[in-house]
Amino acid sequence: MAESNRGEVWREGRVYDLVHDAGRNRLLLAGLDGRVRFLDLASGRSGVLLEPLGLPPIFRVGLSRDGATLALTCDPDMHVRGANRRSPMLQFWDVGAISAAP
Repeated sequence: MAESNRGEVWREGRVYDLVHDAGRNRLLLAGLDGRVRFLDLASGRSGVLLEPLGLPPIFRVGLSRDGATLALTCDPDMHVRGANRRSPMLQFWDVGAISAAP
C-alpha cells in the first residue's frame, strides 16, 4: 500500500466510484486509471491501495458487509471498438491481504 501526501488521491485520475470502509475508517476510491486509492479519514493519509494487473478502468467498487472482500467492476476494453471487444469483468480482492501489502 503506497502512501502519499494529503489530497493526492484526487489529483491522479477521474474517480468513478467510492465506498466507505467503516472498519478501517477510510474511503476507497476507484476510477479510469485502474487504481484503487484510499483516504484515511482520521489521519488524512492517502495513497494507492491496489493496482490490478493491466490497470483496467474501474467503474464500480464495493465492500462485503464484513469488510473482508473488495469487489471491482472493470472494463479492460473500454476504448476498443469492434467484434473483439471483451466484456466488463468482476474482480474480488481480499482486503486484509492488500491492506497489509508493503
